[in-house]
Amino acid sequence: MVEDRRKATIRLNALQFVIAALFSLLAVSFWTLQVVQHAKYEELAENNHQRTLALRAPRGLVFRS
Repeated sequence: MVEDRRKATIRLNALQFVIAALFSLLAVSFWTLQVVQHAKYEELAENNHQRTLALRAPRGLVFRS
């Protein structure tokens, strides 16, 4: 019984470490995108706008009867 509890504690500690490592990796990735590469994405956002382009619609001939 004591050994089962010890194995469960070891597995739980390993799982907690893996989850903490994943969240740390995610936090570092978000920080990199938002702080380190801020200028790059700001420029991409500024250049990503819509422009209005006037096009004549093709019309057919209208016949009166």
